[in-house]
Amino acid sequence: MLALLRFSVGHPWLVVVASLLASAVFVCGVPAVEPRLDARSLIPAGDPAMAAGDVAARRFELRDMVVVAVGGRGGGTIYDPAALAVVAALGRDLARVAGIVPGSVVSLATVPRLHIDDDQLDLRPWLDRGVAPDAAMARRIQTETAALGLDDGVLAARDGRTAAIYADVRPEADRLRVSRQVQALAAKWSAAGWPIYYSGTAMAQAVLGEAAAHDLVRLVPVVVAVLAAVLSLAFRHWAPVVVSLLEVGLSQIWTVGIMGFQHQAVFVTTLVLPVILIVIGMTDDIYALNNYFSQARAEPGRPVGELIVESFGEVRFPILFTTITTFMGLVSIALTRLEPQRVFGLYGGLSLLFSSLGTFTLVPALLVLFDARPAPRRRLPARAFETAIARFLPALAKAGPRRVLASLLLALAAAGGLAAARLRVQDNWMANLPPSSPMVRGDRAINRRLAGTNPQRFEPDLVARARLLVGDILERAGAGDEIPAGTVRPSLCRSGSGGASHQQRRASEACAQGGTRVDRAAEK
Repeated sequence: MLALLRFSVGHPWLVVVASLLASAVFVCGVPAVEPRLDARSLIPAGDPAMAAGDVAARRFELRDMVVVAVGGRGGGTIYDPAALAVVAALGRDLARVAGIVPGSVVSLATVPRLHIDDDQLDLRPWLDRGVAPDAAMARRIQTETAALGLDDGVLAARDGRTAAIYADVRPEADRLRVSRQVQALAAKWSAAGWPIYYSGTAMAQAVLGEAAAHDLVRLVPVVVAVLAAVLSLAFRHWAPVVVSLLEVGLSQIWTVGIMGFQHQAVFVTTLVLPVILIVIGMTDDIYALNNYFSQARAEPGRPVGELIVESFGEVRFPILFTTITTFMGLVSIALTRLEPQRVFGLYGGLSLLFSSLGTFTLVPALLVLFDARPAPRRRLPARAFETAIARFLPALAKAGPRRVLASLLLALAAAGGLAAARLRVQDNWMANLPPSSPMVRGDRAINRRLAGTNPQRFEPDLVARARLLVGDILERAGAGDEIPAGTVRPSLCRSGSGGASHQQRRASEACAQGGTRVDRAAEK
């Protein structure tokens, strides 16, 4: 460390130029760092509690969802030709959103409707037969929806004033982009006078990630401004502000650049990492700068280089021990099973090493180039602080160390107990968003008007000779291939006992593999 100090003081321009060139290289990796917003990334891979759910998700291709609700204009019913046309058009728009699985869109406009005309079986939805909806079609859809029990709050509200549209999001999709496109669609149809609400797991993850990123963009300048003000008041010199912030900023760029080169994603829970590392990284600089400025005030005639080597060298071991303990603490977080925490610990420790290296290279080099010499006299804030401490210490001595220690421990225990009693684990995505967010308002509206936005899926353990209760439809359709794709839903497959026809066995196997879907209309 002394060798680094002497080299940095003797070759300041070389150290500064090398640091800037390294930063230019690492900047190239910053754009490769992308946020990962899916909730599954926050759970350890192979977690026993999620094993069965992961198997079912792969088998039936279960994905995160987007939920969009359409209300009747002016508080009217959704069973209106114009409202049904909006449901159908909005569903088509949603299917064209990049990242949405097109065949996954489900609404009143996609529910198969059994119709037999001249012995021809037609399962196409009423709103997908090339005919504009009229009053008669709207009444028929309302009657069939109620008869099939589809007005249970999933596809339509019982009061008939709201209808839902569901769509699956591809696992690899950019959730932030999907969220923005869905919001644009909602704004488009809302401008036409239709109440549109949106929510769903994919939307919640994207909005939470966007909110966290926006907060980070606002928080970093605030933290930098506060630290700059504190350093200016403490040292009464501009050099510590520029030197320390530049050193910490470059260490952050190096860390993020390495993350980008390794294609490491950042998570919602680790977006606060830069703020924490800025504060931690400046502690070594402040310790060394304080010793340097103290000696510079006491010996104003000595060369800056000599003062830097001596003052920084005196505190090298405390800084080294602090760096080691903090580094070990951060790296220990990487031993957890949660990927976000591992990323936080590993790259947080790496950033700390870069910052400590800069304390003995870049900081001394900049001090030499700036020829930073403080004023010889002590400033008022330091004197006022020392005076307050000098008055407080005799009172502590008079009370006695044991009494003071016991009082302090009791106060801390009482405060800790009260705080722990109020501690809660917040596992609600929406509760982490601002209450005024359109996403929060939409989620509340959907929960109030419909059955909610979070699906609970169950995978029944079917017996070996299980069969689907759709024999009549399959027999009339002839071969199973005649049933239109997208008319069977795995979550609605039913089992029964006894033998099964060839067509029934084919449909049962397809349902078990998640290849086709059967819904209540088909069962009927």
